[in-house]
Order: sequence, then C-alpha cells, then structure tokens
Amino acid sequence: MEAQINGRSTYCLLDSGCQFSTLLARFVAHAELELAEIELFAANGSKLPVLGRTNVTLEIQGLKLPTTFLVSQDVDEILLGINFLVANDVDWQFANRQVKAGGVMVPLLQRPVPGRIRRVYAAESVIVSPSSEIILPVSLAQVS
Repeated sequence: MEAQINGRSTYCLLDSGCQFSTLLARFVAHAELELAEIELFAANGSKLPVLGRTNVTLEIQGLKLPTTFLVSQDVDEILLGINFLVANDVDWQFANRQVKAGGVMVPLLQRPVPGRIRRVYAAESVIVSPSSEIILPVSLAQVS
C-alpha cells in the first residue's frame, strides 16, 4: 500500500502475521523515540534490535491514521502489523486487491522490486581459510 510519512511517499507492507508495526529508523529522529522494552524477531527467528517506539501519522489517500511503530535499523521495509489493522478496523478484501480503512477504499499494489544493493560492513579483520566455512555476525545496510 502506498502512504506518506512526514511528507515522504513510501510503500508499506500489510502483514497480519506481524504483531507490531515496524518502521525503518531513517523515518524518525532519535529524539522522537520512546523506550520500548520489547524484543522483535524476524520470520526466520533472528533477533532484530529495537531502537524504540514512536507515534507517526500515516497519510493514506488523504486519510490521516495515527500509528504506533517499533523502530529498527535492521528492517528493509515498513510493516503494518496487527496493531495497525485492528486499530483502524481494516477490512482486507483479497479478491478485490484492496483494503478499507477508516471508510476509505485503498488499492493494494504489487510489491515493487527495486534492484536492492546491500553492503556488509566488518568491524574487524577476519581471515577465512580456503575451502572452509565460518559464521560471522554481520549487519546489512541497504543502499538506494
């Protein structure tokens, strides 16, 4: 679904399997974050660091929807979870490829698949011997 956050157009993924809506850190200033004593996990079970909680107004087709988000720098896209779906009484009409939120019909869009470039940053030098494997903790950064 297309939305605006602080005047910036973006795409959001509706995710009924996601308990809390999650926002990329680049959308909020650090000063706007409240403490969030909660753990966040990706679908594969890996732990995602939570920087905090924030309240942001999503604008969807002129409709302003205040939304509470957990904020992380380790997510790739904005996820609108169950808290958003319930708070806004969202009626998800799969066959019509639309949702009804706040009495407004919103078309669902196919997920854009931009050519994402990811970079891995190393904090220390590591030597991996030929024909061997090693498990390294890494953080991926999206470059657009």
